[in-house]
Amino acid sequence: MELLSFRLLSKKFKDELIFRESKLNIGNFLSHTWDIIIELDKHYNCYECKFSSFSLKRIHIDKMLASKHKSDNISIFLVVLHQLSFINQKLKIIQGNTSDEKYDELLNEFKIISLEDFLEGNPF
Repeated sequence: MELLSFRLLSKKFKDELIFRESKLNIGNFLSHTWDIIIELDKHYNCYECKFSSFSLKRIHIDKMLASKHKSDNISIFLVVLHQLSFINQKLKIIQGNTSDEKYDELLNEFKIISLEDFLEGNPF
């Protein structure tokens, strides 16, 4: 999934800096390792890629959001080659004891790219 996403992103962002398996250093905060990072004039698009929603865990969401909360110059994308309905079911399962209202607020901080998006062509 990472390689497919990287190839498609490389076609769209030909003139931008693209990194694989990299971390962001924001002040004294070092992010988790992102699958893909694109640097766009001091703004960063960060991609977490999963082949299936079954491999998605709450710790992935928490780490993604930790980076987002450290800087306004980050956009986060969760790329999962699975139907959006399955992704949403998995996200609901890993919600844990977070209230529905707070969890919905957290999930709105990143964009999900799903199988449906890939079926329409390059989703990036």
